[in-house]
Amino acid sequence: MAFLMPSASSIQRVMECPSSHVLPQINSSSEAAERGTAIHAFLEQIVSGASMEAALAVVPEAYRSDCQDINLEPFRAKEYRALQAELSIAVNIVTGQARILGGNRAYGTVTPDEFYGTADYIGRTDDGRIVVGDFKTGQANVASPKDNWQLRTLAYILSRLHGEEEIEVAIVKTDGELRIYEHRFDALELAI
Repeated sequence: MAFLMPSASSIQRVMECPSSHVLPQINSSSEAAERGTAIHAFLEQIVSGASMEAALAVVPEAYRSDCQDINLEPFRAKEYRALQAELSIAVNIVTGQARILGGNRAYGTVTPDEFYGTADYIGRTDDGRIVVGDFKTGQANVASPKDNWQLRTLAYILSRLHGEEEIEVAIVKTDGELRIYEHRFDALELAI
């Protein structure tokens, strides 16, 4: 059986512990994970243009107040254009050819030669640069955007897909006050 390359969301772990990619994984859930999934679903709806009421409708009752408490103004102030939520993308490491896989973790056609992942959101900044962002809903430490392998992987795939030399990345933390941390990867950073 051929192993797939690590996904964008697992590559940070693989960079820190390479053997973790081939060792058996234990998948489990927790209250915090369920809360994070609910908030993530809410934010996906917001990015897709849903009203607050419609976005809250997809959230289990137990987590609605958590979602209502998120101040979305810092995100809305960015005025990103052409926003897309949960877009799955891949790049072939042999050919350099990138492609859109579809929505919401559509990994069924990923080959062993491809890095792949799903962006929480992709859009354009007011000056036309592509931006890819990742929502973080918990208290866990997360690498800064510059050092974040998940965002670097997604940025690389997008640079190949669109022929762009610079990609802006953002981590949007929602624990308490919404905060946005950004970095712009240039061609050299994306090549490494």
